This record gives sequence, structure tokens and C-alpha cells, in this order.
Amino acid sequence: MSPKILILIGILIFTGTVIWFAIQIEKVTQPEISIESKEEPEITLISVYDNYQVNPNLETAWGFATVIKTPKELILFDTGGNSEILLSNIEKLGINLSLIKKVVISHIHSDHLGGLEGFLKKNSNVTVFIPSSFPQSIKNMIVQKGAKFVEISAPRKISDFVYTTGELYGPPEEQALIIDSKKD
Repeated sequence: MSPKILILIGILIFTGTVIWFAIQIEKVTQPEISIESKEEPEITLISVYDNYQVNPNLETAWGFATVIKTPKELILFDTGGNSEILLSNIEKLGINLSLIKKVVISHIHSDHLGGLEGFLKKNSNVTVFIPSSFPQSIKNMIVQKGAKFVEISAPRKISDFVYTTGELYGPPEEQALIIDSKKD
């Protein structure tokens, strides 16, 4: 073998040994990272409006609404397409309407927004979180019914363990919720 090849092999072996040794030292000297798991609360989603039969005692219709029950509060996510059905189903489930203090509307379609006006007639002591792209007529209706609204454009916290994604590109522009809950 030529001396140049032997020198090259020696350099490669030396370099490999140095790199391996450096990695081993890094492993030993790296502090242990402790990830403490906080206990997330139990969050319950209660379907109060759906086009699929979730509960035989509830009326079904095209649309969606669910109550998010956290340890501290109730949040209504969407209001279905018809306020009479929404309010009837909430009552049948024994949910106290006055305990709902926040309403989140995902997007402008009537099967998610249609029950809002009738809901606000029964409980206007709420804050409604709507995408910032909603028309002024919806904002005016919310205020005329005695409720407050918050325009959502960016991600933010809605409640303990409940967050909005912020307004997502559409059409239609919409928002989704992220819920940090107990894993089961």
C-alpha cells in the first residue's frame, strides 16, 4: 500500500475516533431534561345539535353545535341551523343556559350560525367569538341582542385549556378550536 493511502486511512480513523469521543462526552455532560407532565382537566364535549342521531331524545337537523364543559365553565361552539332545536336539545340535556358565558362561531354558514340569534334572545350574557371577516350585520345583531363580541384574526386563548386557531383562510374564513384535555 502506498504511504499516501495509509496516511489517508489513518486520518479517517483518527477523525472518526475524535467525533465518536466528542459525541460520548456530549452525552455525558448534557444535563437531563425533565419534562413534567401537568395534569390536564377532564373536558367533556356534549353534542347539542347534529345531523346524525347522537341521542334518541334529541332532535336532529342539518348543522352542528356542541357544549364544551370545562372544570370552570361551559362554552357553546357553534349554534346549529335552528335556534328552537338548539334550545330544546340543550334543555332536554339538562344544561343550564345561563351558565354558558362564551359562544364560539366557527364560520358564517347558516348550519353553524343559524341558532345564534335565538340563543341570544334567551341568554345575552355572553361573549361571542367570531372570525374578523364576519359582516357588520352579524356584529350589529350580537350587540342589539345585548351580547358582546370579539373578532378573531389570530390564535388566542378563549378559556383555560381552550384555544382558537385564529381565522383560517377560506372561503369561508373560519376558526377551529384546540382543546388541551386529559388523555384517556
